[in-house]
Amino acid sequence: MRGRNAFELAGSGLLGGMRGRNASEWAGSGQPGEMRGKNTFELAGSGLPGGMRGKNASELAGNVLRGEMRGIKAFELAGNVLRGGMRGKKASELAGSWLPGRMRGINAFELAGSGLRGEMRGINASELAGNGLRDEMRGKNAFELAGSWPRGGMRGKNASELAGSWLPGRMRGKKASEWAGNMLRVGMRGKNASELAVCCR
Repeated sequence: MRGRNAFELAGSGLLGGMRGRNASEWAGSGQPGEMRGKNTFELAGSGLPGGMRGKNASELAGNVLRGEMRGIKAFELAGNVLRGGMRGKKASELAGSWLPGRMRGINAFELAGSGLRGEMRGINASELAGNGLRDEMRGKNAFELAGSWPRGGMRGKNASELAGSWLPGRMRGKKASEWAGNMLRVGMRGKNASELAVCCR
């Protein structure tokens, strides 16, 4: 995958036949052969039912979209699964994988994580970049909280150092380009973000 750009590595895993394809052709985790050549708008979800082919990104932003959600714009489908009551909500309100009803109307800065505790409402992205933030991390900026669970030794480090959910000690101090995914193999260090766009390789 070295030398491939972000467009080529947009999915979580790329099949051999997909190498060299652009993001338009495999925005999801895995694309069946018949989807190759389809554009991003058609492949935004991890898996797309046949009936969704040809739909645009606005309609396929989530991993799985119910039929009644087709035609809804990306701003309304930012989460993995969106409930009917969330239709018409903007991306700011759906930044997490799952948003409780009480969080509707809250902006992206407040919903950067997958799940936010009640006491975190109104807190900005700087404080909520991870899935869950410890009390002592509140008030820290995004550079310090880019990972799901930054360890004590990582506090105060910049985004380059905390881009993944979990960073081995040896990666601390490395730039974001070197670990855009949750975990990067040794051979990938020094590669740029374009080459490391997928979650795991």
